[in-house]
Amino acid sequence: MAGAIVAAVPVLWATRNLFLTGMGLVAAYMTFMGWRLARTRGQLGAPERGVARGMMVAGSLFGLLGLRVLLGGQSLGVVAAAMGFGSVALGRQHLRWMSADPGQREPWVTQHIGAISGGLIAGLTALGAAAGTNYLPVVPEPVYWLGPALILGPIFRRFATYHKETFR
Repeated sequence: MAGAIVAAVPVLWATRNLFLTGMGLVAAYMTFMGWRLARTRGQLGAPERGVARGMMVAGSLFGLLGLRVLLGGQSLGVVAAAMGFGSVALGRQHLRWMSADPGQREPWVTQHIGAISGGLIAGLTALGAAAGTNYLPVVPEPVYWLGPALILGPIFRRFATYHKETFR
């Protein structure tokens, strides 16, 4: 994932595509949190709290940008707004989970699966939106933006629910 992020930065800089930048931000955050959850077995500390708070700030800004784009007449602003404000909710959820009493919170593996699968969905969405719209223009653009979440979301949710009981 680090290699993908390093390779994507010049492309984002050259194209100045804010939607893909937002997706890259979400993918990087989700992957980082999933990795830290697995590495520490859920014993997250100040660095992870700082990253979660940073994601909430970045998500707020991106959500506001999406609203501005939407009000400017571009329907894809909905995607940016949803992604931005969803990132705020995600960061808040992670902060709440980190602040909860370890005996009362759900197993770390559930958060890990959610974070890693979210990073994968965000990465596939960015790939589809960047490459798919150029190479398969007959497919409507909303399919590239919403397809990965609609198809993979329920699968990963079921997987996380199964492992939630396994790791109790």
